[in-house]
Amino acid sequence: EYMQWALSAQYRYNMEREIEVGSTDFELDPNNELLLRADLLNKLGESSYLRSFASVDFTEIVEGDDTGTFVAPETVYSLGTEYQHLFSQDFLGRAGVDYKMIESDSGSFKSDNAWILRLAANYQ
Repeated sequence: EYMQWALSAQYRYNMEREIEVGSTDFELDPNNELLLRADLLNKLGESSYLRSFASVDFTEIVEGDDTGTFVAPETVYSLGTEYQHLFSQDFLGRAGVDYKMIESDSGSFKSDNAWILRLAANYQ
């Protein structure tokens, strides 16, 4: 039986940027993000794996120069699992499902919960 685990943390500093909406431009101030993730990889057979994860992403408020709050603080929780099969030394097929929960402090947007089906392949 084969099992691996990993923990990761990432800090992102989103620099000042400009967004164009129709004929109006918005200058947005910098903001911060913190991402935390835990992964667990289980070997099921000679070339089959099951990868599961849990993650959380904390995003600070995004403010505009003249507009005040542009994007409210947001927290995104994700849980998922993925089956991986190594078809050859160079080709990995992947299929998985995630559940994403978004919570916001916005006055109009409070939460968004979604199931996500993923199909992917890696070739190297």
